[in-house]
Amino acid sequence: MKVEVFSEWFGYFLVHTKPTAEDQILLILGSHNSRMKNLNAIMKARENNVTILFPSSTTHWLQSLDVAVMFPLSCYLDQSLETWFNNHPGWTVLVFQMSSIFCEAYLIGCTPKNTAKGFQKTGILTFNANLFTDIDFVAAEVTNIDSPDMTPVDVSHDTISENEPRQDLYNHPPNLVVQEPSLESIPGTSSARSSDPPKHT
Repeated sequence: MKVEVFSEWFGYFLVHTKPTAEDQILLILGSHNSRMKNLNAIMKARENNVTILFPSSTTHWLQSLDVAVMFPLSCYLDQSLETWFNNHPGWTVLVFQMSSIFCEAYLIGCTPKNTAKGFQKTGILTFNANLFTDIDFVAAEVTNIDSPDMTPVDVSHDTISENEPRQDLYNHPPNLVVQEPSLESIPGTSSARSSDPPKHT
């Protein structure tokens, strides 16, 4: 989603939800760039009593749609597509058919029951502060550690020469020399046999 589109949508959201200091809104969104780097939307949210972001690295636990709706929806969409392909062998799904195929899956997968279950499983409604423990978020701790011995490195032209060749390992992998094994040391191969005839005793 582009920053401009999110700003426009957020204005629409405010008009229809009408948050107040007494009736604040929790808008459940992940930390996508269109929202994180959108200063206008962040300031508008603060001014209008709206909380719009999760702490980093927690959306896989706290995003109610991801937890309870998206997985069933994707399964039902797969089933709808499979049914469509079985009924239309050799055809390709076009934009014109996709809306009706998706609609079938959406009506089954995005039920009010699934949506409510998502809020319950994430501890949002009813609020459950003890639903998750620190161990659930331990993987995110790697990015939160400050190393005391890490200091900013000043990369100047004295340390890296612009004329120095750099190797592009992706497009130009290093030349590897592969040597054929020496067959002379392997017994039982024809080229490893000695030129002297075997001695019989």
